[in-house]
Amino acid sequence: MCFWNIGSPTPSYPCTLCIIKSILFPPKKKKPFPLLYLPFVALHSVIKMMDPHELVKLSMCSYRLELFLRCSKRKIEHLHIHLNKKFYHIELVNGNARFVTYFRNGEFEKPVITVKRMLQFCGSYESESDKRLTFTQLFPLSLCFDVSHLLLSLYSCPLIGWVFYMDQQDVETVRRYLDIILQGRCDKITFFRSEMSSEFLTELMDKIPLDKKLRIESNIPSDFRHPNALKFYVSQYKNGRWITLDDLKTIRNVLYVFLDSTIFNCHDINEFLHYWINCDEKMFGQMELQLDESVEIDEDVLKDGLITLRPEQQPDEFLSLYL
Repeated sequence: MCFWNIGSPTPSYPCTLCIIKSILFPPKKKKPFPLLYLPFVALHSVIKMMDPHELVKLSMCSYRLELFLRCSKRKIEHLHIHLNKKFYHIELVNGNARFVTYFRNGEFEKPVITVKRMLQFCGSYESESDKRLTFTQLFPLSLCFDVSHLLLSLYSCPLIGWVFYMDQQDVETVRRYLDIILQGRCDKITFFRSEMSSEFLTELMDKIPLDKKLRIESNIPSDFRHPNALKFYVSQYKNGRWITLDDLKTIRNVLYVFLDSTIFNCHDINEFLHYWINCDEKMFGQMELQLDESVEIDEDVLKDGLITLRPEQQPDEFLSLYL
C-alpha cells in the first residue's frame, strides 16, 4: 500500500517509497513449472489426465516434450483424418468425447514447406472452442500426411480412418492420395457426397484390400456391379438400391454390412433368411437393411417357414430369429 494512502484498500497512485522499493526490490518473475523434471510416474499420471487437445498444445512447447509424449502414447479409441480442398482436420474419438484439430488455409507470414516438429505450428495457433482446436496455417494439402504422422505419433489407437469429400476434390487427387494412404496405416476409408461413376467405383474396389472397412455416403449408379462390393470386412452404403438379392447371397466371413435405401421387399428378406439359415459357411456378424418407405412390412411373409420367438418384455414390433 502507498505511504500517502494508509488505510485505503486501493491506492490511487504510487508514492515515492513505493517507487524506490520497486527499483531496489523488483518483483520476481514466475518461473515456468519444470514439468520434465517431475518423476516419471508423476509425469505419466499428469499426461494421462490431459485431453487430446492439451497434449497437442503441450507438444508445441518444446521438442523435448514432443519426444516424451511420443514415448507415452496416449490411448484413444478412434482417429479420423478428413481431407478436403479447403480444410484438413483430424478427429479424435475417446469414449463419448470428440476432439477436432482443424487446419484451415489462411494468411501466414512463412508458409510451411516441410513438417518435422509440432513446434512449427505454435505460431499458427488460433483458438479453441467447443472441443475444436483451430490453426491458421498455409501449407499444401500434400503435407497433410506429414502432419497426420506427427499427430499419430502422440497417440495409440486401434482404428485409423481416412475421409474424402468428393464434391470438393477432383478424382485424380483422390487417386493419388489413396495410393499413399494404402501404403501406410489405414483401417477404414469413407467417401462423402457427390455421385461416383461406375469406372471410379470399379477402380476403388479393385484397389482397396478386402480387410479394410469401406463406407460410401455418395450416390451409386443403379447399374453398378462388382464382385468385391460386399466382401470387405465392413461394407456401408448409403445408397443400396443397386444391391440385389444374389449379391447378398455372396457374402462370406465379414463383420458388418449396412445398406440404406434398398429395393428389397418382405419376400426377398424371407428368401434371404432361409438361405442364411441353410448356409454351411459363416456369412456375417451383423447386417442392417433399410427397406424403402413404400414397402409395407408383413410379418407373416417375413416369418414364413421360420421358427420365431417373441419375448414378452419386448414391444409387438420386435422380432427375434433364433437359428
